[in-house]
Amino acid sequence: MSVFNLHFKLIFNKNSIWLWGLSFSVLFSLLIVGLAFNHYYQNRIYQNITIDNINVGGLTKIEALDKLQKSQSPVTISGELVVSTLDYQHNTVQRSIDYQQLIAGKDYATAIDQALMIGKNEYFLKNTWSIIKLLKQPANVRTNYLFNQTLITQTVAALAQAIDHQGRAFAITIDEQQKLVVDLGEDSRELLQAETITKINHTLGQIINGYDLEEIPAQITVEAPTLESKNTFNETEQAQSLQRAQTLADTSINIYGYDFELDQTAINSQEPPKNWTVQKTVTSAQLLELLTWPTGINQEKITALVSQIATEINRPATNAEFEYDATTLKATKFAPGLPGLELDQSATQAEIVKIIQHWDEIIATANDLSPEETNKTIFLSLKHTLPDVQLADTNHLGIKELIGFGDSHYYHSIPARVHNVGVATEKLNFTIVPPQASFSFNQAVGEVSSETGFQQAYVIRSGQTLLESGGGVCQVSTTTFRALLDAGVDITRRLPHSYRVSYYEFDNKPGFDATVYSGNVDLRFTNDTPGHILIVAQADANQLYMTVKIYGTDDGRTSEIKNYKQWGYAAPPPAQEIPDASLAPGQRRKVENAIAGIKTSFDWLVLDATGQVLHEKTFTSNYQAWGEKWLVGI
Repeated sequence: MSVFNLHFKLIFNKNSIWLWGLSFSVLFSLLIVGLAFNHYYQNRIYQNITIDNINVGGLTKIEALDKLQKSQSPVTISGELVVSTLDYQHNTVQRSIDYQQLIAGKDYATAIDQALMIGKNEYFLKNTWSIIKLLKQPANVRTNYLFNQTLITQTVAALAQAIDHQGRAFAITIDEQQKLVVDLGEDSRELLQAETITKINHTLGQIINGYDLEEIPAQITVEAPTLESKNTFNETEQAQSLQRAQTLADTSINIYGYDFELDQTAINSQEPPKNWTVQKTVTSAQLLELLTWPTGINQEKITALVSQIATEINRPATNAEFEYDATTLKATKFAPGLPGLELDQSATQAEIVKIIQHWDEIIATANDLSPEETNKTIFLSLKHTLPDVQLADTNHLGIKELIGFGDSHYYHSIPARVHNVGVATEKLNFTIVPPQASFSFNQAVGEVSSETGFQQAYVIRSGQTLLESGGGVCQVSTTTFRALLDAGVDITRRLPHSYRVSYYEFDNKPGFDATVYSGNVDLRFTNDTPGHILIVAQADANQLYMTVKIYGTDDGRTSEIKNYKQWGYAAPPPAQEIPDASLAPGQRRKVENAIAGIKTSFDWLVLDATGQVLHEKTFTSNYQAWGEKWLVGI
């Protein structure tokens, strides 16, 4: 080792403590200076930073904002923003905003935040390097313009008001004259306002904030986005739709549903009797509303239709009630009890869809619908909920269920006749007939006179139309006769009218009436069922409709009407005028239409549960020709 090296080593060893102390002092001083620097500039902008070439170094946000606002000069810019789109008829519609109104000052707040973060938003070494660079090269932050959002929103809303169009779907309907009406429809269009506002701001940001004001074009056009729904068809689609509508213009769907009261044989046979609980018809006009054009089905409208049917059908179960007077054999309280009904809507909807699809398959083959195809039937799927108290629980007479049903309408009846139908119905109602007992309609109703509540109305007696008390009672006996035919009990006496009466042919063929009058002109039967029979008669004076229901014990018998015949046609005689004091002098009112005389017959067959014949009869009627009848005021 040289003398020099040795000398240097000795000096270093002697002064090492001093050097360490000096180094620590320098580092400590730098740390203190750095902390003081960071603390000072924590909420201040670093030196040598400008915003729009205005020095904001060393300033806080508030100080910088104040300085910038004082230095701001008015913005002068010419030109306009044009927002353009097409309406539903593809015409150009525009709205414009002047640049001078559009610009709402400068976004100093954002620029100050950007300036404040220079040298502060990275890790330590990178921030330090950014600060060092500022000593050599100043940093300038450019301020973006703010745009008047209220004015933009109002302009877009005005454009939407000008071009929004709800439109109409192509549709084919049937008018009151049963003619097809074609609506070609209109396309709909909707301005997408939120998307348009976003697009405007994006475009303005790119152009106005991306260039100097003197470089901005005189017009900026923004194409506004829209949502278009096409509702109109071309000629081929229109022709296809019209052909489909013409083919379905005569179609219908009959909808039937049943109650537990009704004849189970009819239910099982799927034959729609008159007295089904639910009877609905979907007409061709309604069917066309269920379609989409030129093909397809509107599921929403079918759902709405079935939902409406369900609203009319669905009901809770109600308990049966039955009380009677054993002396008079008249019920004093009766309610048969009804099962709750609930429509299986999905199954019903599927049936309607199935029928329409079947029709469309036939149309697709360019074939017409056969007469059998135009009218379809749906038997509804109904869920039945039994009541807690059923009719059989209320008595020991064997009155358990409905075994016979008859109904009739009496439209156009004069008020006195309507009144008499109601009185006779009330007297017949709740009559109880024991097993093997004979029933007489005249006996059940009793004396027919003004003293017993009847009014004068026209009756057929001795081949004439006469004004007597009780006109209209035969409406009740006829309805009862129809119920007895359905029940299959032993009908021992029935007489037809001398003339055909229109009231009894509104809903049936000639020959299903039964006339009654005092004495032997009567309707009678013998109760040959295992239990008592209860006759429930109801007349609706508003609907001019009445029913007779027969309750008892179903022993399995079935009734059938067959071999109906008509013959012996005879032309009607001249019109007849009948004086009527209730009408004003000279006033005329037609009460009967002219009707030909005919003869009718039908066979009635009743079988027991084993198929053996219980009753077999032929009911005949010999109707004389009947002239037109007018009531004339005197």
